[in-house]
Amino acid sequence: EMRDRLEIGQMISSTTYKTGLSDFAIVQLPNVQASGNIHGRDDYTPIDPIIMELISRVGQIAKILDKHASPSMEAPDSAFQVDNDTGEYTLKAGDAFIRNSKEDAETRYITWDGNLEAAFKEFDMLLNQLYSVSEMGAAIFGDLKGSIPPSGAALRRLMVNPLMKVGRIRNHADPVVKKIIALLSEVTPSVSGLKRSDIEIQWQDGLPNDPLEEAQIMNLRVQAPTMSATTAMQRYDNMGIEQAEEELGRIQEQALTANPVLTSAVNENKEV
Repeated sequence: EMRDRLEIGQMISSTTYKTGLSDFAIVQLPNVQASGNIHGRDDYTPIDPIIMELISRVGQIAKILDKHASPSMEAPDSAFQVDNDTGEYTLKAGDAFIRNSKEDAETRYITWDGNLEAAFKEFDMLLNQLYSVSEMGAAIFGDLKGSIPPSGAALRRLMVNPLMKVGRIRNHADPVVKKIIALLSEVTPSVSGLKRSDIEIQWQDGLPNDPLEEAQIMNLRVQAPTMSATTAMQRYDNMGIEQAEEELGRIQEQALTANPVLTSAVNENKEV
């Protein structure tokens, strides 16, 4: 039986509220839509059993290591002395101990060479399952092989699965967020009449930017040309169109000042 089954019962009362909006004021944006649950599915339920098993495995390993962190000592009779007041045996540490025969115990700590290799293998297997089921991959948790930090392009290749998941969520959320913005514009006089087709949302993937790679891409696209310098500044320097145009004008002035021949050629063209 489904716990979250949506059942429609008998209507008790009905009231109409005027919101001034052209559509319903409540907009639903579930994480992952489900046919049997109006709230959708979360990202944590599929990985909860894996996390619980990881916690249990860490606890078992810690329990074994704690048990043998303070081992007992085995020694011959000559290694101990009796306390006359309490009658307890205490170890004479730092002294020479006499072994009367080969059968006498050696002076050593009683330790257990626990074979924890299987436990650590299972731990690694559970981590891999966590990376796969959550679609996050190892790189997002900092589990990178090698000591050299990857570049921006290399990091993107390592983050293929998370980026694909982010892309699915973005495609699902984009029209809903646009609908919310359009509805809010209906009650905001300064932006009234805004349509969903007029709204453009630039979603970020959350990865750190590589300034060198961004500069190389910007240069290649402007040189190709497949992008204007103004658009490149807006996109890679997070400028508005007015700021980008002003910056481009200053760059052109510097180029003319640094190249007198080009400046004279421009003046000649103006005179003509």
